[in-house]
Amino acid sequence: MKSARFVACVAVAMLAPSPAAAAAPPGFPDLSAFAPVDPQGYLGASRYLDNNDNDVGVWFSTSDGVVCSWTYFPKAMESPMGWPGITCMGDIPGIPDSVPDSGAPGCARVWPRPVSSDFVLDRHGGACPPFRGAAVMNAGQKIETGDATCAVGANQLLACIDPSRGKGFVLQPSGSWVF
Repeated sequence: MKSARFVACVAVAMLAPSPAAAAAPPGFPDLSAFAPVDPQGYLGASRYLDNNDNDVGVWFSTSDGVVCSWTYFPKAMESPMGWPGITCMGDIPGIPDSVPDSGAPGCARVWPRPVSSDFVLDRHGGACPPFRGAAVMNAGQKIETGDATCAVGANQLLACIDPSRGKGFVLQPSGSWVF
């Protein structure tokens, strides 16, 4: 009897609407202007982004030397963790001078803090490795999966958002920022 109640509760929870998407802040690109790509071409286990358990994730690079990854959940599903964990690293343009250089080896990155999922920028003094194996997403394209959307634009623009939380980032030479 208890298992039947549990199954019923799970079924009701799965049918409940997901939280309303938060609006992107001013200055965030209009995602409807980007052509969607099929996420299937961008699935894999990233060798670069803290994926020790090799979960399947979205994994792409830009022609400008940035690679991004997050745990994959089909668009119809919501992440059981509550957030997708979008992380990008590489030759990130426009990092504000207020972001200190940690002195750590490796690339600059933007990543979500655990628990709060607030995004932060890190500056590192090391060189970035060549990102081999990640499919390239070209300018004018976007990828949407689960609770994450990323778009690549002209002139080194890369913008990602977790629309259910209204958190994300914009990477661009004129000034990269998180929200």
